[in-house]
Amino acid sequence: MKKKYCLIICAAVVFTLMVTYCCTIRVHAEETEPIKNGWVKEDGAWYWYQDGVMAAETVLKIDGAYYGFDANGRMYNNKDFFFYNDNEGHYNWYRAKEGGKLYVNEWYKKTENNGTDTPTVTWYYYGAEGKSAEGYVKVGNHYYCFSSSGIMADEGYYIGAGCRCFSIDQNGYATPLEAGWHKIYERDRYCLGDGYLVHNEAKQIDNNWYVFDSNGTLIKGQDFEIYDSETGESVWYRAKADGTLYVNSWYSVYNIDYKRTFWWYYGEEGKAANGLTLVDNVYYFFHPTGQMLIRTLFSESGKWYTVNNSGIVAPLEAGWNKIDDVYYYGKTDGTPAQSEALQIDNV
Repeated sequence: MKKKYCLIICAAVVFTLMVTYCCTIRVHAEETEPIKNGWVKEDGAWYWYQDGVMAAETVLKIDGAYYGFDANGRMYNNKDFFFYNDNEGHYNWYRAKEGGKLYVNEWYKKTENNGTDTPTVTWYYYGAEGKSAEGYVKVGNHYYCFSSSGIMADEGYYIGAGCRCFSIDQNGYATPLEAGWHKIYERDRYCLGDGYLVHNEAKQIDNNWYVFDSNGTLIKGQDFEIYDSETGESVWYRAKADGTLYVNSWYSVYNIDYKRTFWWYYGEEGKAANGLTLVDNVYYFFHPTGQMLIRTLFSESGKWYTVNNSGIVAPLEAGWNKIDDVYYYGKTDGTPAQSEALQIDNV
C-alpha cells in the first residue's frame, strides 16, 4: 500500500515538472522578439534594419535608391542634412525628398520668402551617392561653382579653394579668370592664369613689388605682415597709396604723442629691415616689426653696440661711451655696466 502511494506521489511530481517545463518554454518563446530586417515604422518615423542592426548616422543605398538616417536611426525626410567624411576631411551635404529618397545626379531649387516681397532662390546640384557638388564642377556641358555647403554661385565672381577666382554669368556658368589685373568687388587683384590669384605673398609685377592678403586683395596705403613658414618669422611690408611697395627706401612717421619721428627701412623685395642692417654703408638696428631703434644699447651675436639719436650703430668701447647726452660705460669684458656699482678711475 505504501509502495502504491509513493508511486502516485512520484508520478504527480513528474507531471508537475513537465507541465512547468513546457509552460516555461512557451513563455520564453512568446517573449523572444523576431530579428528586425528591412523597413520598420515606429512612432511615425521610418527605420532600416539589417539582421537586427539599425542604420544610424549614415547614407545607404536600398533597392537602388539612397536614403539618409540620423544619429537615432530616423530616416531623413524632405530636408537637408550633412555628415562629416573622415576620408575626405570635410562635410558632405545631402537633400532628402518627400518620402526619403535622396536627390542623386539632379538639381534642386530652394525658394525662401524670408519675409520679403522677392523670394530668394538658391540652386544646388547633388551628384553621385547624393553628395552635393562643391567647388568648380562640370554638370552637363557647363561648369559651375558651388560653396562648401553646396550653394551654386550667382552672377558675379566666386573665389574658391586655393584662391582660385571665377567669373559667373547670368546662367551660373563659371569661367576661370585670365592672367592680369582684375577689379573684383571694388578690390584690385592679380591673376596668374587659370583663375589663380596671387595671395598672401609679395609679388613683382611689371618691375614693381606688391603685396596681397590671403584673399588675393592688393594691400594699399598701410603696412602688412606675412608669416614665413620656412624661417618661422614674420616679414613686414609697407604699401603706398597706389599699392606699390617701398623698396630700398626709408619711410617715416611723426608721432605727436612722443614728439619724435619713427623710421623704417624697406630693402630688397620690399621686406622691412630686421636686426642689425647695413644701409648706405651705415649700420642701424631694427625691431622685428621694422621700426628703427634709437638712443639705446643692444647685443648681437655676443657683441654689444650703442645706438645714437639718429639710429647709427657703433661698437661699445671699453670705458665711457657718450651717446648724444647720455653716457654708458663699457667694461673690459665688452659688456656694459648695468645695475651695479663700479670703481672707475679711483672714483
